[in-house]
Amino acid sequence: MAAPTQSEGYVKYIVLKRTWHSFIQEVPIIFPGDLNHNEVFDSIKDLAGMEDAMLVSAGFLTILDAPYCFGNSDTLHTVSRGPVDADMIKNFINNHGIVD
Repeated sequence: MAAPTQSEGYVKYIVLKRTWHSFIQEVPIIFPGDLNHNEVFDSIKDLAGMEDAMLVSAGFLTILDAPYCFGNSDTLHTVSRGPVDADMIKNFINNHGIVD
């Protein structure tokens, strides 16, 4: 089965974990479906403050009534955490991603 496309209502995402000040923060990066997960990951890692960020998960995302995450990234060889990622994205929006 082919990966879903943005025209089908899905976008791609990756989740990175970084230490920000004294907090551990999971950061969702949401981007168009025509970009590759690995290219976005590599570009983000080049940004100041993101050099030590670690990959947590990657997949596809749709937001209807609430975020829904699924699938995997072939280019990063990692999978979505499904509802865990969806909850993290909601948390990031509401609490800036602070998890510790």
